[in-house]
Amino acid sequence: MNLIEKKTRITNMLRQWNQDRWNKTEALDLLSSGAYYSISPKDVQMWINSPIKPERIHSYIGVENHKLYFILIDSETDKKPLSEMTDLELDKIIIKKFDNNLDIFTPNFISKTIDGNVSVTNALIRNFCWQLMKGSWVEDQIESVRDMQVGIARVFSSPFSDLEEIHKAETNTDIIAVMGLKHIDTANTETIYDEKSPFQLDLCFWSLEDQDKFKLLNFKSSEDDAPVEDLTLICPPYEERNDKFSLIFP
Repeated sequence: MNLIEKKTRITNMLRQWNQDRWNKTEALDLLSSGAYYSISPKDVQMWINSPIKPERIHSYIGVENHKLYFILIDSETDKKPLSEMTDLELDKIIIKKFDNNLDIFTPNFISKTIDGNVSVTNALIRNFCWQLMKGSWVEDQIESVRDMQVGIARVFSSPFSDLEEIHKAETNTDIIAVMGLKHIDTANTETIYDEKSPFQLDLCFWSLEDQDKFKLLNFKSSEDDAPVEDLTLICPPYEERNDKFSLIFP
Protein backbone atom coordinates (compact mmCIF):
# COMPACT_ATOMS: atom_id res chain seq x y z
CA MET A 1 0.00 0.00 0.00
CA ASN A 2 1.51 3.32 -1.05
CA LEU A 3 1.52 6.61 0.83
CA ILE A 4 -1.66 8.02 -0.68
CA GLU A 5 -3.57 4.75 -0.32
CA LYS A 6 -2.73 4.39 3.37
CA LYS A 7 -3.67 8.02 4.10
CA THR A 8 -6.95 7.53 2.27
CA ARG A 9 -7.66 4.31 4.14
CA ILE A 10 -7.02 5.88 7.55
CA THR A 11 -9.10 8.96 6.68
CA ASN A 12 -12.02 6.79 5.55
CA MET A 13 -11.84 4.59 8.67
CA LEU A 14 -11.89 7.60 10.98
CA ARG A 15 -14.70 9.26 9.03
CA GLN A 16 -16.82 6.09 9.11
CA TRP A 17 -16.58 5.76 12.90
CA ASN A 18 -17.42 9.45 13.28
CA GLN A 19 -20.68 8.68 11.49
CA ASP A 20 -21.40 5.36 13.19
CA ARG A 21 -20.78 6.66 16.72
CA TRP A 22 -24.05 8.59 16.53
CA ASN A 23 -26.09 5.55 15.45
CA LYS A 24 -26.86 3.48 18.55
CA THR A 25 -27.55 0.23 16.67
CA GLU A 26 -24.47 0.44 14.48
CA ALA A 27 -22.23 1.66 17.31
CA LEU A 28 -23.35 -1.09 19.67
CA ASP A 29 -22.86 -3.78 17.02
CA LEU A 30 -19.34 -2.54 16.33
CA LEU A 31 -18.38 -2.19 20.00
CA SER A 32 -19.74 -5.68 20.68
CA SER A 33 -17.81 -7.25 17.81
CA GLY A 34 -14.58 -7.70 19.77
CA ALA A 35 -13.04 -7.63 23.23
CA TYR A 36 -9.48 -6.34 22.87
CA TYR A 37 -6.69 -5.29 20.55
CA SER A 38 -3.09 -6.38 20.96
CA ILE A 39 0.17 -4.45 21.11
CA SER A 40 3.35 -6.37 20.32
CA PRO A 41 6.78 -5.91 21.94
CA LYS A 42 7.96 -4.67 18.53
CA ASP A 43 5.37 -1.90 18.62
CA VAL A 44 6.45 -0.75 22.08
CA GLN A 45 10.12 -0.91 21.16
CA MET A 46 9.47 1.25 18.09
CA TRP A 47 8.05 3.98 20.32
CA ILE A 48 10.91 3.59 22.81
CA ASN A 49 13.42 4.04 19.98
CA SER A 50 11.77 7.19 18.65
CA PRO A 51 14.05 10.27 18.47
CA ILE A 52 11.68 11.92 20.94
CA LYS A 53 10.04 9.40 23.23
CA PRO A 54 6.28 10.09 23.22
CA GLU A 55 4.40 11.00 26.35
CA ARG A 56 1.20 9.35 25.18
CA ILE A 57 -0.16 6.81 22.70
CA HIS A 58 -3.34 7.70 20.83
CA SER A 59 -5.71 4.87 19.94
CA TYR A 60 -8.22 6.12 17.39
CA ILE A 61 -11.37 4.15 16.64
CA GLY A 62 -11.94 3.40 12.96
CA VAL A 63 -14.35 1.34 10.90
CA GLU A 64 -13.75 -0.51 7.65
CA ASN A 65 -16.18 -2.94 5.97
CA HIS A 66 -18.40 -2.89 9.08
CA LYS A 67 -15.48 -3.98 11.31
CA LEU A 68 -13.97 -2.03 14.19
CA TYR A 69 -10.27 -1.19 14.27
CA PHE A 70 -7.91 0.81 16.47
CA ILE A 71 -5.43 3.10 14.77
CA LEU A 72 -2.40 3.63 17.01
CA ILE A 73 -0.06 6.60 16.73
CA ASP A 74 2.34 8.16 19.21
CA SER A 75 1.64 11.69 20.45
CA GLU A 76 4.78 13.15 18.82
CA THR A 77 3.89 11.88 15.35
CA ASP A 78 0.27 12.91 15.88
CA LYS A 79 1.29 16.57 16.11
CA LYS A 80 1.44 16.67 12.31
CA PRO A 81 -1.68 16.42 10.10
CA LEU A 82 -2.03 13.15 8.23
CA SER A 83 -1.86 14.95 4.87
CA GLU A 84 1.65 16.23 5.68
CA MET A 85 3.16 12.98 6.96
CA THR A 86 6.11 11.35 5.23
CA ASP A 87 6.45 7.63 4.50
CA LEU A 88 8.58 7.22 7.62
CA GLU A 89 6.00 8.91 9.82
CA LEU A 90 3.14 7.00 8.22
CA ASP A 91 4.96 3.72 8.96
CA LYS A 92 4.63 4.56 12.66
CA ILE A 93 0.84 4.37 12.43
CA ILE A 94 -0.33 0.87 13.37
CA ILE A 95 -3.79 -0.49 12.56
CA LYS A 96 -5.10 -3.11 15.00
CA LYS A 97 -8.15 -5.32 14.66
CA PHE A 98 -10.68 -5.27 17.50
CA ASP A 99 -10.55 -8.99 18.24
CA ASN A 100 -12.25 -11.65 20.34
CA ASN A 101 -10.09 -14.60 19.34
CA LEU A 102 -7.47 -14.90 22.07
CA ASP A 103 -5.80 -18.31 21.92
CA ILE A 104 -7.48 -20.74 24.34
CA PHE A 105 -4.00 -21.98 25.28
CA THR A 106 -2.97 -18.54 26.52
CA PRO A 107 -1.75 -18.98 30.12
CA ASN A 108 -3.95 -17.70 32.93
CA PHE A 109 -2.38 -14.24 32.89
CA ILE A 110 -5.10 -12.69 35.08
CA SER A 111 -4.18 -14.75 38.16
CA LYS A 112 -0.52 -13.71 37.79
CA THR A 113 -1.14 -10.02 37.18
CA ILE A 114 -0.35 -7.54 39.96
CA ASP A 115 -1.83 -4.13 40.68
CA GLY A 116 -0.46 -1.26 38.63
CA ASN A 117 -1.88 2.26 38.80
CA VAL A 118 -5.26 0.53 38.86
CA SER A 119 -5.94 -2.61 40.88
CA VAL A 120 -6.59 -5.91 39.15
CA THR A 121 -9.99 -6.02 40.87
CA ASN A 122 -10.97 -2.59 39.56
CA ALA A 123 -9.80 -3.46 36.04
CA LEU A 124 -11.96 -6.60 36.08
CA ILE A 125 -14.92 -4.65 37.50
CA ARG A 126 -14.62 -2.11 34.68
CA ASN A 127 -14.69 -4.83 32.04
CA PHE A 128 -17.59 -6.57 33.81
CA CYS A 129 -19.56 -3.30 33.86
CA TRP A 130 -18.84 -2.88 30.14
CA GLN A 131 -20.15 -6.34 29.34
CA LEU A 132 -23.33 -5.78 31.39
CA MET A 133 -24.06 -2.13 30.62
CA LYS A 134 -22.68 -1.36 27.17
CA GLY A 135 -26.13 -1.29 25.56
CA SER A 136 -27.64 1.22 27.98
CA TRP A 137 -24.41 3.19 28.10
CA VAL A 138 -24.25 3.54 24.29
CA GLU A 139 -27.91 4.61 24.22
CA ASP A 140 -27.30 7.21 26.92
CA GLN A 141 -24.25 8.62 25.17
CA ILE A 142 -26.05 8.97 21.85
CA GLU A 143 -29.63 9.84 22.76
CA SER A 144 -29.30 11.95 25.87
CA VAL A 145 -29.65 15.64 25.05
CA ARG A 146 -27.06 16.59 27.65
CA ASP A 147 -24.45 14.57 25.80
CA MET A 148 -25.05 15.69 22.23
CA GLN A 149 -21.84 17.73 22.38
CA VAL A 150 -19.84 14.62 23.19
CA GLY A 151 -21.20 11.31 21.93
CA ILE A 152 -19.06 8.17 21.99
CA ALA A 153 -15.32 8.77 22.06
CA ARG A 154 -13.21 8.92 18.91
CA VAL A 155 -9.78 8.39 20.47
CA PHE A 156 -8.16 7.12 23.68
CA SER A 157 -5.07 8.90 24.98
CA SER A 158 -2.92 6.67 27.20
CA PRO A 159 0.39 7.46 28.90
CA PHE A 160 3.22 5.70 27.11
CA SER A 161 4.68 4.96 30.53
CA ASP A 162 1.79 2.47 31.03
CA LEU A 163 2.98 0.37 28.11
CA GLU A 164 6.67 0.90 28.83
CA GLU A 165 6.21 -0.28 32.43
CA ILE A 166 4.59 -3.52 31.30
CA HIS A 167 7.20 -3.94 28.56
CA LYS A 168 10.00 -3.70 31.14
CA ALA A 169 8.44 -6.47 33.22
CA GLU A 170 7.54 -8.71 30.28
CA THR A 171 9.95 -7.83 27.45
CA ASN A 172 8.80 -10.47 24.97
CA THR A 173 5.13 -10.48 25.81
CA ASP A 174 2.15 -9.06 23.96
CA ILE A 175 -0.03 -6.50 25.70
CA ILE A 176 -3.78 -6.45 25.23
CA ALA A 177 -5.97 -3.37 25.62
CA VAL A 178 -9.39 -4.27 27.04
CA MET A 179 -12.41 -1.99 27.11
CA GLY A 180 -14.23 -1.15 30.30
CA LEU A 181 -16.55 1.35 31.96
CA LYS A 182 -14.86 3.43 34.63
CA HIS A 183 -17.02 4.91 37.37
CA ILE A 184 -16.41 8.64 37.77
CA ASP A 185 -17.43 10.90 40.62
CA THR A 186 -19.83 13.53 39.26
CA ALA A 187 -21.03 14.83 42.64
CA ASN A 188 -18.62 17.74 42.89
CA THR A 189 -18.23 18.71 39.25
CA GLU A 190 -20.02 21.39 37.25
CA THR A 191 -18.85 20.94 33.66
CA ILE A 192 -21.27 19.80 30.98
CA TYR A 193 -19.12 16.73 30.37
CA ASP A 194 -19.66 15.53 33.91
CA GLU A 195 -23.43 16.02 33.93
CA LYS A 196 -23.84 12.62 32.34
CA SER A 197 -23.72 8.93 33.10
CA PRO A 198 -21.36 8.17 35.99
CA PHE A 199 -19.48 5.78 33.69
CA GLN A 200 -16.80 6.68 31.18
CA LEU A 201 -15.38 4.48 28.43
CA ASP A 202 -11.98 3.17 29.39
CA LEU A 203 -9.02 1.01 28.32
CA CYS A 204 -6.90 -1.16 30.60
CA PHE A 205 -3.64 -2.76 29.48
CA TRP A 206 -2.86 -6.35 30.43
CA SER A 207 0.34 -8.29 29.88
CA LEU A 208 0.13 -11.79 28.40
CA GLU A 209 2.77 -14.20 29.67
CA ASP A 210 5.04 -15.41 26.89
CA GLN A 211 4.97 -19.11 27.74
CA ASP A 212 4.99 -22.20 25.54
CA LYS A 213 1.48 -23.64 25.46
CA PHE A 214 2.86 -26.97 26.65
CA LYS A 215 4.24 -25.36 29.80
CA LEU A 216 1.03 -23.86 31.12
CA LEU A 217 1.89 -24.62 34.73
CA ASN A 218 5.31 -23.04 34.54
CA PHE A 219 4.15 -19.58 35.62
CA LYS A 220 6.51 -16.79 36.53
CA SER A 221 7.09 -16.08 40.20
CA SER A 222 5.25 -13.16 41.79
CA GLU A 223 8.24 -10.80 41.71
CA ASP A 224 8.29 -11.10 37.92
CA ASP A 225 4.58 -10.54 37.44
CA ALA A 226 3.52 -7.58 35.31
CA PRO A 227 1.19 -4.80 36.45
CA VAL A 228 -2.13 -3.85 34.92
CA GLU A 229 -2.07 -0.19 33.95
CA ASP A 230 -4.60 2.53 33.22
CA LEU A 231 -4.49 6.30 33.14
CA THR A 232 -6.37 6.58 29.87
CA LEU A 233 -8.41 9.60 28.82
CA ILE A 234 -10.91 9.85 25.98
CA CYS A 235 -11.62 12.50 23.37
CA PRO A 236 -14.22 13.85 23.20
CA PRO A 237 -14.57 15.27 25.84
CA TYR A 238 -10.90 15.31 26.90
CA GLU A 239 -8.84 18.09 25.39
CA GLU A 240 -5.38 19.14 26.47
CA ARG A 241 -3.41 21.89 24.80
CA ASN A 242 -0.23 19.82 24.71
CA ASP A 243 -1.97 16.63 23.55
CA LYS A 244 -2.85 17.17 19.90
CA PHE A 245 -5.09 14.82 17.91
CA SER A 246 -4.10 15.85 14.42
CA LEU A 247 -5.58 12.78 12.73
CA ILE A 248 -9.06 14.18 13.45
CA PHE A 249 -8.30 17.82 14.27
CA PRO A 250 -5.70 18.91 11.68
